[in-house]
Amino acid sequence: MAEKPTYEELEQRVGELEKEVVELKQADNERETDDSKQKESLILLESVFNAIPDTIGIQDSIHGMIRYNEAGYRFLNMSHEEVKGKKCFELIGRTKPCEICATTEVYRTKAPARVEKYFKEFGVWFDVRAYPVRDEAGSITKIIEHLRDISEKKQKEKELQESYDLLEENVRQRTAELKEANEALQSELIDRKRTEKMLRKERDFTQSLIDTAQVIILVLDVKGRILSFNSYMEKLSGYRLEEVKGKDWFTAFLPEQDFDHIRALFRKAVSDIQTRGNINPIIAKDGREIFTEWYDKTLKDTDGNIIGILCIGQDITDRKKAEEALQKSTQRLLKAQEVARMGFLDWNLKTNEMYWSDEIYNLYGINRQHEKSNIDRTMELVHPDDQEFVNKNLDMAIQGVKKYDIDHRKLLPDGKVIWVHAQAELIRDAEGNPESLLGTEIDITDRKRYEDMLREIESRLREANQIMAGVLDHTHMMAGFFDPEFKFFLGN
Repeated sequence: MAEKPTYEELEQRVGELEKEVVELKQADNERETDDSKQKESLILLESVFNAIPDTIGIQDSIHGMIRYNEAGYRFLNMSHEEVKGKKCFELIGRTKPCEICATTEVYRTKAPARVEKYFKEFGVWFDVRAYPVRDEAGSITKIIEHLRDISEKKQKEKELQESYDLLEENVRQRTAELKEANEALQSELIDRKRTEKMLRKERDFTQSLIDTAQVIILVLDVKGRILSFNSYMEKLSGYRLEEVKGKDWFTAFLPEQDFDHIRALFRKAVSDIQTRGNINPIIAKDGREIFTEWYDKTLKDTDGNIIGILCIGQDITDRKKAEEALQKSTQRLLKAQEVARMGFLDWNLKTNEMYWSDEIYNLYGINRQHEKSNIDRTMELVHPDDQEFVNKNLDMAIQGVKKYDIDHRKLLPDGKVIWVHAQAELIRDAEGNPESLLGTEIDITDRKRYEDMLREIESRLREANQIMAGVLDHTHMMAGFFDPEFKFFLGN
């Protein structure tokens, strides 16, 4: 029979058990702390993922959709349940993969891919970038697809090109001065073209969502101090995060004149009032102003307390330059029209609406505030003797028989008659039907007056020559006329 433990042995054993209990409780508390931190990290990641204004989608190896961020679901107008498991091309009403597909290119080249595509189903241009996600063995298991709406950029490029074409077609033919201006504009357009930046190498799944997005991702605390920003912001601004972490965002990166305005927006954001689309410049390390469009979202802890602000910023400097270039181009076109006394008209053949440029109003001597442009008024100003001629040429231009390119007279409201040279080009819609006539009119009254004077002088010279020839033929002396170089040109 075993001996009973002594009191001292029992007391020692109880102490050991109490120590084990304390250690178990401590380990359990540490595990709960780790779980809480992991949960907060997942919440932050999900907030960043859903705050990105571009569409971000995750696909499996056979184009099957795993999920989108909130921007993607809003764009498709679908829920997570409606999207999950479907092929990406099925979500836009197609039965097979797109001919141009960034995801397919990633699987082919084993590298990130990028394409620009027009989705006719939505009437939208997208910059599509696809990045591979690899397992530990290096095999591609998923694809992250980043879609950015570039329709506005494409429209600006189209408008800029149309402005250039009109300037080149109508102005270059007039004077050497206008030709020089057009060449300068062409040079500026060439200078504005820039190449796209190389994409950064892919990282692990979490980091790739942040660093491969071509947007600024900035986190501020509730006092506006910098907590973190992504590598894109480092590259754009020239500052490393370590240089400015903990500093006041407003004094570190904003122009002084914007302090009050941006601080007011920040106070709204930390009051859980979201702001969208605010545009302001930030100052890079080299002094450059980078115009940025901002979207923000409050960050909260697990108890719902606001702990900071997540700011998503997009560099729109090129877009601002394009807008300024378009405005400058338009101003030059208007100035060119003013110098050449050339006006612009746009006749919508479907609605019968007519647009006059400012120079047309000046040419006709009509106040824009007192009278609106329309086709009936335009035709009333054609001289009565030229009405049939003008109508006939307009009909042939609309039918596509010949280009509209004529001289005719205008009878202005004050009774003055002027001559204009009119040209127009027929614009057709997608089905090939006449849609509008885009035309110009330039005042050629002085030219016509000089032509009339020249004809009058030529007529008088012919009469004088006839009289002189008659005089010479009736004289009994030999007579002749020589030019200043003593060349004989008339005699009896």
